[in-house]
Amino acid sequence: MVLLGDASWIGGLLLGSCRVFLSFEKRNLFGNRGQVWNSHTENITIRHSVFRIPYLSPISRQHLGSGLLSDLTAPGIVLSVRNLINLMMIISDNSATDLLLAKVGAANVNARLKSLGIAGISVDRSCQKLIMDYLGMDYAKYGHLPLDEIRGANADWTAEQRKTAVFSFSADLQDQATPKAMTELLTKIVRKEILDPDSCDLILGIMRNCQTGQGRITAGLPPETPLAHKTGTIAGTVNDCGIIDLPDGRGRLVLTVWTKNFLGETEDVEAIIAEIARFAYDYFYFADSDAGRLNP
Repeated sequence: MVLLGDASWIGGLLLGSCRVFLSFEKRNLFGNRGQVWNSHTENITIRHSVFRIPYLSPISRQHLGSGLLSDLTAPGIVLSVRNLINLMMIISDNSATDLLLAKVGAANVNARLKSLGIAGISVDRSCQKLIMDYLGMDYAKYGHLPLDEIRGANADWTAEQRKTAVFSFSADLQDQATPKAMTELLTKIVRKEILDPDSCDLILGIMRNCQTGQGRITAGLPPETPLAHKTGTIAGTVNDCGIIDLPDGRGRLVLTVWTKNFLGETEDVEAIIAEIARFAYDYFYFADSDAGRLNP
């Protein structure tokens, strides 16, 4: 399994400056730890959209029972926290995400992660500020602008300007995560360690309805394979992470794939993520069928 053991070689071969970082863990149906396989897991990358997963724990403790919202014009719309969570996780709605972050507070998200023993994930900015930082726009000065004006700020960028912006953005230490840390968080959700069992099941159910990134992990799996996942895309970063249910009682595979600094087409990176997902699925199902069967 050379491709899994040297993921940066995959990215370097196919996409030049793009780099791929991954982490995965297999557990049997009883939650016992099987193999843990990491590649470049201490590398950090912008989590955009994927950062919504850490929001779920503090949000759920308070109330658990760019997107669609920005296009709604009817006055007086009131959405429950549950509906905002669905929009945030299922279609990656930036407005819903920022509303939830304003409710919970970034400091509370980070404190919750620390209390869970997870190091390597930081939540610092709203989606709007994060996007404007990538575009080189002063949030304090331009944060009031209509969405269309913000979206068009890089319309006339040259290839060199985009490259400079992408590399500068990925070097920013705000809103970053290691794949290892995200895999640990997902594993805790699977094992129902971050909230009560019903709330963890609700989180997994919402993630199984994710509609974004269909060319990534989903595309590499056999049809109808159960997958609870979340994607993220911004500024040379294409990410996906999730929990794959292996057939025949062979356990669950937690897989995190981060990429950064790609300058080509999103579909090219998505194809790499899909290949990695299929390699991991095949290995843990066919070549390593007993890896998860450890004693408690």
